[in-house]
Amino acid sequence: MTTVKETPNVDDDLDFELIIGDAGGQIDNGDVPIRWCMKPDFVAQLKERNIVDPHVLITSAYPNSHKEYIKEMDRKLVPLSELMTYLRFTKAGKCRVVGVLLDGSEGRKLLWERYMRKSGGTYEKIVSDYDGTIYDNIRYEVAITSNQVEIPANVFGREPSPWVKWYVNLWHNSHDKISDECDFRNRLLIGIIFKWEIFIPFIIGLVSFRSFWAGGVMMCGYFKKVRFWRVFRPYEYPSVTYNVFDDIDIIDDNLLIMTRPDFTSKEGRTTKMLSGLAFAPIVWLGVAIIIFLGVHPDGIGGFLRIEAAAIAVVLGVLIIADLFVMVVELLIRFDIGDKFIEGFIAIMDKLADMLPSGRISQEKKKLLILSLFGLIGLVVVVVAFKFLLAFLGILIVSMGMMFGFMFVTLVFANQILDWLDNYFAMSAKDNNYDQIGELLCPKDEDNLRPNYKYIPKKQRTIRLWYHDFKNKVCKPMQS
Repeated sequence: MTTVKETPNVDDDLDFELIIGDAGGQIDNGDVPIRWCMKPDFVAQLKERNIVDPHVLITSAYPNSHKEYIKEMDRKLVPLSELMTYLRFTKAGKCRVVGVLLDGSEGRKLLWERYMRKSGGTYEKIVSDYDGTIYDNIRYEVAITSNQVEIPANVFGREPSPWVKWYVNLWHNSHDKISDECDFRNRLLIGIIFKWEIFIPFIIGLVSFRSFWAGGVMMCGYFKKVRFWRVFRPYEYPSVTYNVFDDIDIIDDNLLIMTRPDFTSKEGRTTKMLSGLAFAPIVWLGVAIIIFLGVHPDGIGGFLRIEAAAIAVVLGVLIIADLFVMVVELLIRFDIGDKFIEGFIAIMDKLADMLPSGRISQEKKKLLILSLFGLIGLVVVVVAFKFLLAFLGILIVSMGMMFGFMFVTLVFANQILDWLDNYFAMSAKDNNYDQIGELLCPKDEDNLRPNYKYIPKKQRTIRLWYHDFKNKVCKPMQS
């Protein structure tokens, strides 16, 4: 079982210490500058222990509902002699910074693979998921320090308007969220230069599809349950089914499906009638389209007569269906169904008697007759299935083409920081911590400021310059 150790008290006289925020703790960006220092006698101890190429593993975390700091936001692995880095925070309020000094004697590649390579979507844990305390068996650990910091609410990037945010994120991986203002500007630039050429036909097709779908449902009789104007705001209501349709009950919410007493019930229950569906606008529209495509009416008067006749036929069919259901209910209520079954069995017996006699038993004759009825029913089902399959084929091909077009994406990702972190860190040869006076505590106000201008030129690596430059031009987004 893994044991843990408590976070060091920030008021203790620490061998290894973090300085968070410039100019006495000032924080004006979610990417916070953090510097570290060590006591002179601790530096001597490191030399005696033959600590080679030490690195600082530094993480930021915010509290969960139990106010335990286990939700990690960012981590960095930096050679000790680089003196500082920028650590990202994506939440305002009280947060925690944990710094672990690691021995690089076995090679920085092992440090990187252990602490900076994700496994199963997460990094190697250095704090307990149970209570947020720091583990005491961290591999390659030399020293640990931690501190709390208050992140102001106004240090994050400004959220774009909903439709702009939707547009720039469209066709990007759903897990690849906008990380900061620079990332947003990159995506916006792609949208302005390239994406609009695909976006215009896409949005026309998307809104048209949403309009036909929502309009079709409304014309079926669900007038009060469709929020039609939401189809024009896919950035706010992406799903037609869950956002535009207001939780439709297929039977109860259709205003054209009428209610009548249930003849099988003696408790006053009700059931539905389908006759009113003949007056659904989608039925009238469908009949009109068929007339225009297959008939040549004699003017408007002829068209209206044909339309009325067709609707009358639809109404008649639905009335017959409703009457059939009523008859079945009456049969059930007055137990006529049992008599019908008995009569059907008697007919089966007579048909069996009409078959040639011989070695065929009465039961096999009945089975033969039932198989004949089943075969006739199967033929009817196959014919109906043929037309249903053709309809589904057209629908699936159309939807496949639409979604194929939807997921054509422009691949773009800013890999500069990862590239710099991998290949432009301070070399192991230059990571000579015992010859850097600026690494030593106690603090001198300027000597230990986490500010690029106060870092010795030899320690100003390319990636530190890039982090500093990026810190000036963009802020991270708050999550």
